[in-house]
Amino acid sequence: EKEKEIQSRLVNPNIAHLIDAGSTEDGIPYLVMEYTRGIDICEYSNRENLSLKERLKLFNKVCDAVAFAHKNLIIHRDLKPSNIIVTEEGEPKLLDFGISKLISDDTDETQTVTRLGVMTPEYASPEQIQRESVTTATDVYSLGVILFELLTGERPFEKELSGTGNIFKTISEKKPEAPSDVLLKLQTSETPDYNAKGGKDEIKSSGSESKTARLGETETLEFIGETRQQFSSINPKQLRGDLDNIILKALRKEPERRYQTVEGFSTDIWRHLDGMPVSARPSTFNYRASKFIKRNRVGVIASAFVLIAILGGLFTTAWQARRAEIERAKAEKRFGDVRSLARSILFDVYPT
Repeated sequence: EKEKEIQSRLVNPNIAHLIDAGSTEDGIPYLVMEYTRGIDICEYSNRENLSLKERLKLFNKVCDAVAFAHKNLIIHRDLKPSNIIVTEEGEPKLLDFGISKLISDDTDETQTVTRLGVMTPEYASPEQIQRESVTTATDVYSLGVILFELLTGERPFEKELSGTGNIFKTISEKKPEAPSDVLLKLQTSETPDYNAKGGKDEIKSSGSESKTARLGETETLEFIGETRQQFSSINPKQLRGDLDNIILKALRKEPERRYQTVEGFSTDIWRHLDGMPVSARPSTFNYRASKFIKRNRVGVIASAFVLIAILGGLFTTAWQARRAEIERAKAEKRFGDVRSLARSILFDVYPT
């Protein structure tokens, strides 16, 4: 009944809709959902070798769907790539609101408490891990993890969470690495050598260690090669700056320091795509000026030429005026000399 209530409120082209619900004669409840043919968003982006801009635009469609759910007082709480299917037409579909919780009408719009304990740790926020109050900022955190993976091929704490480390401590306390640094390591790391002593235990290639446990040697080598090829079109420099700050803001440990709405998260991405300053970075004069110059490169260059021409004209005018002043001074001096000479001659010829 809860699932039916949730799904009935989510009529959106990017959310799989509910067709029917009921119970069998044996009392087993069922839901009839829209059938979505496609693959998860990360697999789709890699298979289609999407550019950075295409990945960001696709991700923003997902943000729009999540924002729609939030406006209907629904928090998803289990956002992950396998719950975001991209159809053959390239449209994302948000699935599985099974652990979602309606925000009670008699409480604050953004406050609800997780009681199910059902989540995917790799994409769960610190407050979910700690069983604390869950808000719309929880979905913002999960979206941050998804975007991190979409642009780098790895999750923020991939290696730590794949081992026997303390998941609670890692997600709650460890600061994530900048996405640009993760992507740079992936692109510059050496291919693992399985003929070397130690075999798979000696693998040091970034992005491969967590997958090695699940894949054979040949499969892992193929995986690393494919991953590099899939992300070769994205330059780590493209992530450095705005995108690093946007993603890291979404991944902050304290919910109040993240984007408070998915719209805010999405807006910063659009502003980055449009060459505008983003809220995730300090609004300094140099930053805003550099954004303005990049956004209006042709106009700035043309204005610079005009300014140079004006300054050149002013300099030339000033130089010519100065030259004229010097020549006038010389002429006056020559005239004075001639006058003095004439006067001395007159006094010599006609002495008083």
